[in-house]
Amino acid sequence: MSKCLQIYYNEKRDDNIKEMIQELRKAKNSPYYKRRSDSEIALMVLSKALKGEVKRLSNNTERK
Repeated sequence: MSKCLQIYYNEKRDDNIKEMIQELRKAKNSPYYKRRSDSEIALMVLSKALKGEVKRLSNNTERK
């Protein structure tokens, strides 16, 4: 896993990220191909999550 992710990762708070990545690889019809590294998969998931989070927060600021 990349050094940046390791700095902020807390297994007690965040569960086992490596195990969750393995589950993504095993899932049927998963876009997370076996040839990708753990870091690539983490970035794919984070990029999707960040877009959603930015959209959610921008919607909250528009309502105020």
